[in-house]
Amino acid sequence: MTNFDHFLTDPQFTSFAEAAVAAKKILHIDLAACMLNCRRAVECGVKWMYSVDSALVKPFEIVGLDMRAAKEVFSQYLTNTSLDSRQIYFVNQNVEYIVLNGMMKDLSVLQEPPFTDQGSVVEVFTDLFLWLGIKAVIDKINANAAV
Repeated sequence: MTNFDHFLTDPQFTSFAEAAVAAKKILHIDLAACMLNCRRAVECGVKWMYSVDSALVKPFEIVGLDMRAAKEVFSQYLTNTSLDSRQIYFVNQNVEYIVLNGMMKDLSVLQEPPFTDQGSVVEVFTDLFLWLGIKAVIDKINANAAV
């Protein structure tokens, strides 16, 4: 039994209660799958709120960014450059971080694993212009997220 089971019996909550219950049940088994189910529950809850009264949703914001959207933003820069495997790994770590967090407010996280698993930013991006291009994409995402 989870904290969300009582929502399953109320028809107005079933759209997101099932995802919430599923997330709670797999919390100890697979944290990543739990997080995905939590996000799905939140998204379903937002859709439900819109269907009830769109005025309720205005102060609500989903943290995170769609994976496809994040890759599109980075691909606009990456399609015109050739990166080695370490640089591609670094960019993919940025995409995953931004998908989970919605933005990258503090660039000091780039000095920690998993970003440094293939080397530091200075080691991975010996060409300063490549790094500045990646940073410009991060700055663009941060600016859009702050709006």
